[in-house]
Amino acid sequence: MNEFIEHAKKIKKIIDAMESPLVIHHYDADGIASGSLVYKSLAEEGKDVEVKAIRTLTPGDVEEVKDREVIFVDLGSGVEDVNKIKDVVIIDHHQIQGVKKPMLNPRMFGISGEKEASSSTTAYAIFKKHVDLALVGATGDMQIPFVGWNREVLMEGIEKGVVKMEFDITLYGRTSRPLIQFLAYSDEPFIDGISFNEEGAKAFLESLNIKLKKEDRWLSYSDLGGEEKKRIISGLVEILIENNRGEEAKSLVGEVYSLLNRDKKTPLHDPREFATLLNATGRHGKPELGVKICLGEKDALKEGMKLLEKHRKMIREGISFAQTAISDEGSYLLIDGRNTIPDGIIGIICGMVMKPYYKKPIIGLSQTKKGTIKISSRGNKSLIEKGLNLGSVMKKAGSLTGGVGGGHKIAAGAEVEEEKLHMFLDIAGKIIKEQVG
Repeated sequence: MNEFIEHAKKIKKIIDAMESPLVIHHYDADGIASGSLVYKSLAEEGKDVEVKAIRTLTPGDVEEVKDREVIFVDLGSGVEDVNKIKDVVIIDHHQIQGVKKPMLNPRMFGISGEKEASSSTTAYAIFKKHVDLALVGATGDMQIPFVGWNREVLMEGIEKGVVKMEFDITLYGRTSRPLIQFLAYSDEPFIDGISFNEEGAKAFLESLNIKLKKEDRWLSYSDLGGEEKKRIISGLVEILIENNRGEEAKSLVGEVYSLLNRDKKTPLHDPREFATLLNATGRHGKPELGVKICLGEKDALKEGMKLLEKHRKMIREGISFAQTAISDEGSYLLIDGRNTIPDGIIGIICGMVMKPYYKKPIIGLSQTKKGTIKISSRGNKSLIEKGLNLGSVMKKAGSLTGGVGGGHKIAAGAEVEEEKLHMFLDIAGKIIKEQVG
């Protein structure tokens, strides 16, 4: 880790020599958070800096910027074409292949890019600013609870008074959701009689004498006192044990984090909710709105919240479809969401359908506006331990079919022409079989 930090200082010197850099970042939560962190830090230093989000880094994208000063964030580590750019720096945590340009990537120093460092916390190592955005990006990449370098960043955030860590209920929406929706639309773990059942959630809360409103305002979990919180947690644990799911009760309580420099009554106070909001902006074609939210621009949050509601509705509909349409294709499970699930959320749907006990990864399909096929894949911890590496699966199958692909071992994606889809799936299936049997 000391070598990682020292190399970050060298990368900072290279960036300092740039006069008018263009920051190009990925469009997911980690990409938007890390891109915003880099952009904001450079702007504060007086740099003439621009920022741009993209979904996939293609040879065409590289050709467009080859004569500029470029900083790639949350992408670029596995795209050899970046070597054609004279003035370029890469800040990333994805798998590295064939890139010889200045780069800070935790994998170079034996630090896991899957769970110990995201692009946002890697960017923080360079600039040492905006620790809240660093932790939001890591959260968006499902790297919680924080370990490794992420843990170091968390501790710095706590020391600076920007972040608070406590042990509490881990269900999503502690801050922004009214109590009924907080319980009814949290399904990790699934609570019998409550998950996806607002009437059941309401009856549960009333049985515990928990007030749902104060004057004309719906209360959230974060509004409750300690005793009320304990009653809710104990009641949920009891339901899980009654349904022979006592082991899952352990996941109900764990580390949770709050961003003290962000408004407590907004999703920005909780890194998980902040990350979901950024994901919504990126997945629905407005990553620039996500950047504005990160920068605290006026009215950006209001617009983002409208998009988030649309995002949640589409995810609910996507999950409902996926649960009935999933098919077993031998070495993987397939969700064919073409013309049904938007390409911006197919990866999220795969991740939410994928279960820890599945013995095969999930591949999801969606169609892009330009007619190509977006492919997303998700695995689980047990499959990774057996040798699954979806990043290499997507990259190899994509390159052999004239497309592009890459990502993490546990989550990766690709894009190919429709006529090459069956060839892609055939190649991907064979590679998965070679990796995990």
